[in-house]
Amino acid sequence: MNIKKTKNILFVLGLSVQIVYSGNYSLSDIINNVESSSELSKSLEYKKKSLDSINSFNVASEPFVLGLGANKAKPNYEKDGMEYQVSLSKSVAVGNSRDLEKRAGNLANEAVILEDSKRLIEQSNRASNMYHQSCLDTKNYNLFRSEYSDFVKLYNKKRKAYRYGEISKLELMQLDMEMSEQTRLLEEKRAKEQTSMDLVLQMGSFDSGSKLLCSDTFKIKGKFELGDDLFALSSEANKKKSDSNKLYIAKSSNSFNSVDLSSYYISELTQEKYGVGISMPLEFSSKKREYQKSSLMYQNSELESAWKYKMKQNMEQVTSMLYELKIAHQKFVRLSENIKYYRNSLLPLSKKSYDYAESSAVEYLIAKQKLYALENDLYDTEKKYYTTLFDLYNILEIRGKK
Repeated sequence: MNIKKTKNILFVLGLSVQIVYSGNYSLSDIINNVESSSELSKSLEYKKKSLDSINSFNVASEPFVLGLGANKAKPNYEKDGMEYQVSLSKSVAVGNSRDLEKRAGNLANEAVILEDSKRLIEQSNRASNMYHQSCLDTKNYNLFRSEYSDFVKLYNKKRKAYRYGEISKLELMQLDMEMSEQTRLLEEKRAKEQTSMDLVLQMGSFDSGSKLLCSDTFKIKGKFELGDDLFALSSEANKKKSDSNKLYIAKSSNSFNSVDLSSYYISELTQEKYGVGISMPLEFSSKKREYQKSSLMYQNSELESAWKYKMKQNMEQVTSMLYELKIAHQKFVRLSENIKYYRNSLLPLSKKSYDYAESSAVEYLIAKQKLYALENDLYDTEKKYYTTLFDLYNILEIRGKK
């Protein structure tokens, strides 16, 4: 085996290793990495622990209170001296007040975490949308590169024709200008494709030299089966808020929720005293508890009304987005058919006419520009479709699915 052949084999093997190492990452790969390495998930875990600690603090028993005192006494006609007193007191929860507050606090905290969990779904859908946008950029670049390659062949052929005097200087200049513009567009589309792909790979914590699979993108369609799990997180969070308020209402209905117990020892000059005491609020003597209960009941009513209003707004948005997706799907189908007909029928006729000098370079370039315009319209339609689709999934509070 000669040295040159050996080098060629090593080059091929090295290239194969590089391709295997780089890999083509699927949408599932991107989403799984985004979710497993998300700082947002860690943030929610810490927030849950913080809320749990605050709730434990709120329902923990009150500490004992120690009181110490001393004074100098000087009774009439008696020897003076020091008197001392020591007291110990503690506020004690009674009945089920502490249990009610703990359960209510837990439900309120769970509602907060559920609401914040929607951000995880939004993060997942954002990654999915970026993946689809990047795949569209790659598709657009590859398509344009193929058409650019065809145009380069034609351009070289016409330059040769010019040298033999078969076309005019003006026609060559028109082709030169178009060649310059096509090269600029190719570089622009290549840069856009690479940038969008790098952003997706960076979000998924993959090497920038890797590629995206892109064969697993969602099919563009006009009808959707939304299912029954719509607004699941918000619905559950709203229910927990309501249940939490009901427990606070139950607590406020108790005759009293705590009593203060105390004991004391007093050392006087002539005697010693011991004592215990208990104190409790007389709720009937004030309307404070009544106002608190009334406020909680109004909060529940406000919560229910706000929920209905929010759902009405959401459904209006969903209806509007479904209509946008339907229109985008119809436009996608029409544009795809027009492009196929134009590319397979009209453009070949225009090129043939130009090749046989039956039409000018300008007429042929106008025909090409028409095809580019259709393809760009299709590209924009697809990009807008996926953006709307994943915005819809965010509102519905579900992860994107085929």
